[in-house]
Amino acid sequence: MSTNPTYPEWKNNGKIKLAIIVGTRSEIIRLAAVITKCRKYFDTQLWHTGQNYDMPILYSCHPRSRKRLKASGFKLDPRIIAHEPLGFHDYN
Repeated sequence: MSTNPTYPEWKNNGKIKLAIIVGTRSEIIRLAAVITKCRKYFDTQLWHTGQNYDMPILYSCHPRSRKRLKASGFKLDPRIIAHEPLGFHDYN
């Protein structure tokens, strides 16, 4: 059993592992029958990217990355927060 609900563990059942990645609710609805059938034959996980959500994304931005972004003129989406680099333990 997974101790971290964000990253579910694969089952150790000998089946081929299959990740189905969807971005919108309508994709899940359209693929419902396919997902159900895949779960019969594969160790299947459904991963949702949250494409239609307006929640901010925290980007642990290294100074070199920040410098390259600035030099390229590329503008991050306003929902992306370019934060100072975070250490491994800062995420927990």
